[in-house]
Amino acid sequence: ERRMQLLTEWADTKAFELGINKFEYNDTKIGIVCAGTCYTYAREAFKDNASYLKVGIVNPLPKQAIIDFSKKVDKVYVIEELDNIIETHCIKLGIKVLGKNLFENYYQSLGITPFEGELNQDIIRKAFLNEHSPSVKFPKAIPNRPPVLCSGCPHRGLFYALKKFNLYVSGDIGCYT
Repeated sequence: ERRMQLLTEWADTKAFELGINKFEYNDTKIGIVCAGTCYTYAREAFKDNASYLKVGIVNPLPKQAIIDFSKKVDKVYVIEELDNIIETHCIKLGIKVLGKNLFENYYQSLGITPFEGELNQDIIRKAFLNEHSPSVKFPKAIPNRPPVLCSGCPHRGLFYALKKFNLYVSGDIGCYT
């Protein structure tokens, strides 16, 4: 418990000094707390029309930094994929947030992000801004391409060895192959 307390203090201080966690203040009507690729998606959807708290260390999550950030913005949105870890953390800190919309009476009836699948800028734009991204349909059929491992991927050697035995291997190695 003491170690987690020290790590939380580190996430609130040193992680910002080192650039692992960072504040990005733009328009303060909306403040978005996010991590990983969700930051990129949110940034593309909201542009400079929101401020951001990009969390680089998510276990443990910072406490004081999130509280301070929420005081500098009018509304707090949490954008995260899958489970509502950051959102729940913010709620426990007493911050009213909009995210996965778990508690019907607690949230406004504005954007809701799904619990399954991956997010992208279009899903975020539709959920939070009620906007649709313009798209262009390509006029020709695009041929399918089988998935390949990236160059330099540490899994290449293993898959090369397994291929020699004519084995079928299924599972998730953490990428789309």
